[in-house]
Amino acid sequence: MKKIFIITFLIFINLFLLKGQEIIIKGTYQGKNLYVLNTALDLSKDIFCIDAVYVNDILTEDEIKSNSFEIDFTNLKIAMGQAVTVKILHKTDCKPEIINANVLEASKYFTFTPPKIDKKTSKLCWSINGNIDDNPFIVEQYRWQKWVTVGEIQTKDSVSGNNYSFEPKFNSKQNIFRIRHVDKSGNEKISKDCKYFSKDEELYLLSNRVSDWLYFSSETLYEVFDEKGNFILDGYGKEVNFSDIEKGKYWVNYDNRTEVITKK
Repeated sequence: MKKIFIITFLIFINLFLLKGQEIIIKGTYQGKNLYVLNTALDLSKDIFCIDAVYVNDILTEDEIKSNSFEIDFTNLKIAMGQAVTVKILHKTDCKPEIINANVLEASKYFTFTPPKIDKKTSKLCWSINGNIDDNPFIVEQYRWQKWVTVGEIQTKDSVSGNNYSFEPKFNSKQNIFRIRHVDKSGNEKISKDCKYFSKDEELYLLSNRVSDWLYFSSETLYEVFDEKGNFILDGYGKEVNFSDIEKGKYWVNYDNRTEVITKK
C-alpha cells in the first residue's frame, strides 16, 4: 500500500513539474513570426532551455538549439487570420522569453469589406469585420504613378460601429482609392482598390510659364518638384504662389497628369 502511495505521489509531482515547463500563447496569426530568447545551459553539450515548440499541436522544425530563434509560421502553412496556440516546452531551471508576443494579439485582427463610392453622397465608404486598435485609417489615391495619402479617418470601437466614410477630391476621368491601416505592432492591412470614373471636365494649366503665380483651370491637388526631383511644395487649390521660388524648370503633378513649367 505504501509503495502504491509513493508511486502515485511521484506521478503527481512529475505532472506538476511538467505543467510548470510549459509556456502557452494563444492569438491570431497576422503575418509576423515570434522571436524567442533561449538560454544556453551547457554549450559544450549543446543543451538549451527549450526542449520543443508546438504550434496548434504540431511539432515545429525551428532551430531551437540556439540562444535566439524564430518561430516561423510560414513553414507550417498558417493562414492569415488563423487562430494559433503556441506551446513551448522548457526545462524547470530556466524560462525562455518571447520578445514580441503582441504580434499575435487577436483583438487587433480585422478584415475590410471592399470600399465603394456612394452614388448619393459621392463619399468613399467602407466597413470592417472584427476589432481594431485606435490607429487611424489612411486613405490613399493613386495619382501620378504612385499612391498619395489624401486623408485620415479615426477608428471606432466595435460597439460604436464599423462603418466609415471619407469625402475625396476626385480628379477627372479614372480615380483609384484604397484604405490602409498599420496597427501598433506594425502590421499593415490594405483594402481592395475602389475605382471610380469621374465625368468632370479635365483640368489644365493656364500657362506653362509663370512669374509669381501658377494657375489651374479649377481646384486640384498638386505637387511641385524641381528638375532633380526634390520636393518643393504641395496642396489643394486653383493657384500656387511661386513668388519665393527660384527661377528654373519644375515638374507639376496635378489632376491626373504631370507637366513641366518654367519660372521666369
